[in-house]
Amino acid sequence: MFGALSGCAFNGGSGRMTIVENGRPSASIVVSEKADEVVVDAAEELQTYIRKISGAKLPIVHDTGASGNLILVGRMPEVDRLVP
Repeated sequence: MFGALSGCAFNGGSGRMTIVENGRPSASIVVSEKADEVVVDAAEELQTYIRKISGAKLPIVHDTGASGNLILVGRMPEVDRLVP
């Protein structure tokens, strides 16, 4: 399901996913358009710490139409499909 942040990569169980490469974002943080304040705050906190670790500021986007390497924060249909 979800892995741990290890340096600048996220291990999602099916291999490694690069989230920052050469100081540039390679992923987006995704929250639902209906996310409550707690989820939005968590996404912003994650964004802050990834920036502190890597120097790259990952964008925070809504779940509609998000593509590429994604870090899902909170409940949304994409998360529900991952959870058995």
